[in-house]
Amino acid sequence: MENFLNKQPVRDALGVGDIDFVSCSSAVYDAMVTDWMRNLEVGIPTLLEDGIKLLVYAGEYDLICNWLVVLFFKKLHILSLNTSTEEVSWRKKTYWDLRLKPNLPLTFDSFIQKSVKRV
Repeated sequence: MENFLNKQPVRDALGVGDIDFVSCSSAVYDAMVTDWMRNLEVGIPTLLEDGIKLLVYAGEYDLICNWLVVLFFKKLHILSLNTSTEEVSWRKKTYWDLRLKPNLPLTFDSFIQKSVKRV
């Protein structure tokens, strides 16, 4: 994931400039290590309303960022699953075609979606 998100075309599509993606930032980990049991979901809608951009990654077998993340954001009415799109099997992993609700600063760029299917 780190290699993919640091590719220049992907970084251009996400609009992150020269910021490198790190899959596990030690600074962020250290800052949040005491928050394991804290409910942080209440602050997410406010961050989005303030224009903070968010990339939602959900790996089927990922311990932390698995498909439950998608259900979490669906519960917040931020993401909606496109029910007309079948699940796409890719190397024995499952991905969903996500459609974002309008007027939110979230993006699921078609370039990224196509690139994920090609990797």
